[in-house]
Amino acid sequence: YKHQVDPYHPLGDLRITTTTQHPFTQYRRRLDFSTGEVAVTWRDGDETFERRVFVSRADNAVVLRFRGDNGRKVDCTAALIPHSTERFDHGPVDKAPSTFERLAEGQFIQLTGTYHRGGQFGAVGKVIARGSGVAAQPGNMVTFMHKGHDALKFNQVVMTDADEILVLVKVSVGWLAVSNI
Repeated sequence: YKHQVDPYHPLGDLRITTTTQHPFTQYRRRLDFSTGEVAVTWRDGDETFERRVFVSRADNAVVLRFRGDNGRKVDCTAALIPHSTERFDHGPVDKAPSTFERLAEGQFIQLTGTYHRGGQFGAVGKVIARGSGVAAQPGNMVTFMHKGHDALKFNQVVMTDADEILVLVKVSVGWLAVSNI
């Protein structure tokens, strides 16, 4: 009997990219131990921005909310990207998943990983921008080998002039498609 367990590793990263009008100040990060919610706030000139995130193990989901104060609109991009394998402390990099595929379609972002010997895992995110439209920059399906992160400007969702952004990410072992969300 030879039992084999898939390696433990991060699924990937939810990358939120935004620009600032001024150097940001008053950066704060908090963790509420009673709820598990993480909050980050910062000031961009006279405006304050806030991101809140929590993980639901029971639902295999990650929920992120991003907003400005006093009617300040939010412009950003959202993408699911592979986590860097250069920082693995649990053995050689070849124990990490070998390939990743990223996709953006409508208001959805997707990351699928495939192990060297088969088997898949991944995540699908739905991006909801209140007070704004959402546009995907799909590009082509991009396959990454280990350390490659060359095409990050594609396969992302772009939000402009949003009052608030909500990103719901569902995590799965096996196959999870946009149609299952």
